[in-house]
Amino acid sequence: MAFSQKVKSALRAIVDSIACNVAQFVKNPGKDFTRDRKLGFVQLIRFFLCMESGCINHELLKYFYFLPEEAPTASAFHPASGRSNRGFNSLHTISLYDLLSKRYLDVIVQPGRFKNEFAALCRLIDRYIYGGCPIFVADRGFASYNVFAHALEKGCFFAIRTSSSTVSFCSGNSCLMLRFNRPFA
Repeated sequence: MAFSQKVKSALRAIVDSIACNVAQFVKNPGKDFTRDRKLGFVQLIRFFLCMESGCINHELLKYFYFLPEEAPTASAFHPASGRSNRGFNSLHTISLYDLLSKRYLDVIVQPGRFKNEFAALCRLIDRYIYGGCPIFVADRGFASYNVFAHALEKGCFFAIRTSSSTVSFCSGNSCLMLRFNRPFA
């Protein structure tokens, strides 16, 4: 069995074991997830794990193989007008992916409202235990002096895309830029 299939099977088993004790994982035990719905507890958890960045309507249609009669409506995900103060759940993940072995090595999960990509990348660098000479590659949201200094202090190589204003701002600090321009062997 492929590694990805093992991970998927383990995740399904965890979700199924949680479903045996739904009352421990809901806000109102005995009330939440007691009615028969198109998306029960297990289906809802699996749906959230499969979601991408599209709108709810499109994500629901994708999950239900574009069969509109099978998919619940998007309004099922939004609180009724009298209960709009309930808030929402959102998770933000930062993953460490090994391009050569084609697998995820680590992940940081943060609450969506309190995400901190700088701290997450620094934690991933600290927790890296796989040896070799990794090159951490990241997008614009990760560019900061703290991340650069942290990676350099740990002796890590990195490539982080920045905006042109960040590059021109960085060039004012010649000492730091000299360290960035070290040769790669």
